[in-house]
Amino acid sequence: MTKPNFRPIAPLDADDAALERVNESLGVPTMVRPPAKAVLPPSRPVATPSRRQKKLTFRGPEPVIDVLKLDALTQKTTIRNLILIALRDKGYPVLDEDLLPGAGGSD
Repeated sequence: MTKPNFRPIAPLDADDAALERVNESLGVPTMVRPPAKAVLPPSRPVATPSRRQKKLTFRGPEPVIDVLKLDALTQKTTIRNLILIALRDKGYPVLDEDLLPGAGGSD
């Protein structure tokens, strides 16, 4: 297979405005740079607990998980905060600083 033989285009004696008018009349699509997206602040502060955190994966009965999700939604908090508050209420050493800030858990 051979490559097509392209011939060079001579320099154009037309200004950009004239070329734009021709392009518009022919319906030539143009590339448009999208406007820069505004950088929005996070909706809530990033968690910065002062005590070291460890991960715990928990599996529970579906109805319990569903109620936890619903409670977290209605209280505008997180399931993590609900569990930590419940543990604190039972006497576990959970501090206010352990709760995620801005998640409504330290009320």
